Amino acid sequence: MIRHLTTAVILAAAALPALAEENLYRRDLTDQNLAGKEVKWKFEETKHEENTSTAKLTVLSGIPSGQPTGLYTPPAIQQPPLLVQRAAYDMAVARKMDYFIKLSEKREEDGSYTIRFGFSNDPNADPVAYYQLKEPLPKDDAYRFQSVKQLEMLFKER
Repeated sequence: MIRHLTTAVILAAAALPALAEENLYRRDLTDQNLAGKEVKWKFEETKHEENTSTAKLTVLSGIPSGQPTGLYTPPAIQQPPLLVQRAAYDMAVARKMDYFIKLSEKREEDGSYTIRFGFSNDPNADPVAYYQLKEPLPKDDAYRFQSVKQLEMLFKER
């Protein structure tokens, strides 16, 4: 259950090869874990390229007991938190793109995740060729194009 979302900072102009740091997308979320403890997430776009973005997802508070010091992130983001999907949706809208896809994710030593997204107006594009990937994407629903239009009812600001 989502408790609180902060206002996102996005650039609504045409996609640029690189954006100034202050124009990169950011979103925070306060949620509850299964034990009812408050968890604070942070999503930050760290690199903005023509058809891709790289972002960092971290948990700022709500670390489960027994975890090492530092930031904590769940073991995998196979079904990404709504925050990740919302962030990719917002970035696609800002770029005036109809689809987005998760291209990679990597768990960092500090417990955060680095996630790379691709944006396209063609849901049938071959991600390996279109985004010039070195390896094919996993055959997993988490690595498929998602439609901005289909998510509009869920995310569009009213």
